[in-house]
Amino acid sequence: MAKPPITGTEVPVGYENISRRGRVPPIVGPGDGADADAALLAIGRLGVDEVKPYLDRMYELIDDHLSDPHTTRRLTPAKKYRDLEAAEAIVWTSLMRGSGQFSSLGRTEASYTLEDGKQHYLLPGNFRQFIRFERRNDSNPNEVTAISQTIPIHHPGPGLELLEAERGFLLRPVPDLSASEGDWVLIYSKGPTKGHTAVASSIAAQSIGLGTPRDGFGEVVTTDDYYKGSLIRIVDAELGAGQVREVTAHNATAGVCAVKHPWQPIPKGDVVYEFGPALPPPMDGIYALSVAISVAGRRGDPERRGQLVREFRENHRAAQQWMNGLASDRGPSRVFSTRYDESDPYD
Repeated sequence: MAKPPITGTEVPVGYENISRRGRVPPIVGPGDGADADAALLAIGRLGVDEVKPYLDRMYELIDDHLSDPHTTRRLTPAKKYRDLEAAEAIVWTSLMRGSGQFSSLGRTEASYTLEDGKQHYLLPGNFRQFIRFERRNDSNPNEVTAISQTIPIHHPGPGLELLEAERGFLLRPVPDLSASEGDWVLIYSKGPTKGHTAVASSIAAQSIGLGTPRDGFGEVVTTDDYYKGSLIRIVDAELGAGQVREVTAHNATAGVCAVKHPWQPIPKGDVVYEFGPALPPPMDGIYALSVAISVAGRRGDPERRGQLVREFRENHRAAQQWMNGLASDRGPSRVFSTRYDESDPYD
């Protein structure tokens, strides 16, 4: 028996959340075979025009804020990306400081298997701040059996001595393991992810192969697990555009990221993906404002710079409130910041 036709308001089971507008184009035909594929392709394409890549939006906003064709003509995408990367690091730090370092944004985990006599271990890619180091029960990963915190330099321990992000950490005293202790888990906060936009080199049910960005649209970081905990978004595809997934593992050698939940549906065609900032649009426009402020300062336009700084502060306060809304109840070894001017990068 043939299935009823797909009308303009019906969505096949399992694809209810694909359309951002809540509707699919009117497609009439049997519910399987080629017509069903056509229906899914129509759903996958719906709303693609609304999902503009982050870097494209930022470059347009930078030009709008500067309002000077002569200046914007000299700002190549590569120069804009350079300034945008610097702005993201500064703004991210100021927002985290304004939240008292309590925001759970960027909270990520990495597993470690301790070895007898091994004291030094590397930190995961894009490590920013230590939260906790805990041992979990092998048979019940929800059961924490031990917790280790950071200790000062040369402290005998027990504890964990943080070095630099690239150098890792030391365990004190040196592990003396007569039997397996199970996996330890490092809970940490990651820094802002360097954004890029590219066409995926491959796509599978629960993974995506990273492509090569075109000039001025970022670069792929080749540090293992750098993208772990970051959000990857499908910007354009014949099917499945608009999906957002959290990366759970990043194999830099293979150039592949595993995602936490399967793609539904699996994107098809030339799949364009992006890594962008954690701030949602249009709030992420604060980064473009920061770049425009820097450019206005370099070109010697104090009046325009002052206008942009005032606009920046309004957006910065809104972004800070959003970050504070993601704050955890408490955080070991963290400090509060109670005044806005302490987190204002232009104060």
